[in-house]
Parts: sequence; structure tokens; C-alpha cells
Amino acid sequence: MGSAEPSLLARRLSRDVRTGHNIVATVFEECNSMYRADGPEELRSLGETEFVAGIAAMSASGLYGPTRVAAGIVGFADLTLGDRVEPVLERLFGPVADGPWRAPFGPAGTPAKRLATAARPRGRMC
Repeated sequence: MGSAEPSLLARRLSRDVRTGHNIVATVFEECNSMYRADGPEELRSLGETEFVAGIAAMSASGLYGPTRVAAGIVGFADLTLGDRVEPVLERLFGPVADGPWRAPFGPAGTPAKRLATAARPRGRMC
């Protein structure tokens, strides 16, 4: 994707999903692209999620057709960062932290705290 313009990508994807199938929504899975160029290293991967969230918002406007692009987003957080991953997780999960997704974590702490203090496996999470 590199330096692709979001509106161009939205138009192309809108065209691609109208091929005779009833595609009502898509899910974006992280692909190590569009990272922030500066700032703390552990927060740079958020640039990809921010970029895709912008395309999702454009899609939600309905101007690009009925398919909801990036209705789900799988982002990246390096769980090997230990406690330093918490700000990344808070930014990824922030909009839902006070909604229904918070309930399973109960009073033991925020989703970010629970995940950051877990076994800390290497790799990706969603």
C-alpha cells in the first residue's frame, strides 16, 4: 500500500466487491504497512490501524456502496514488550473499553492490563 490514497483504495475495493457475490462486509488483517514514520517505536504499528479505520469510516458513509469495508480490523501489538505494550493495547481497544467487550474482564482490570500481564506470547494478536 505504501503511499496509497485512502479514497482511491475505497473506490477500488468497492468495485472489487461488486462482482456478483453478496459481500456485506470485509475484515482487514494487519500486513505491516502504513506504520507511523516517527514517535515511540512501540506505537508505530498503530499507524496501520489508524489508516484502515479512516477507510472504514469512509465506507460507513455509504458513498462507496453498501459493503462495509473493514468492519473488523485485526491490528498488531508486540506482546514481548511487557508493560510497554499497554499503551498500544489501550489505543487498539480504547473505543470498546467501556462497552460490552469490557464485561468479560470484570473488575480484575482493563483488557490491556489482562493481556499485558498474560503469558506474553510472541507474535500477533487480534
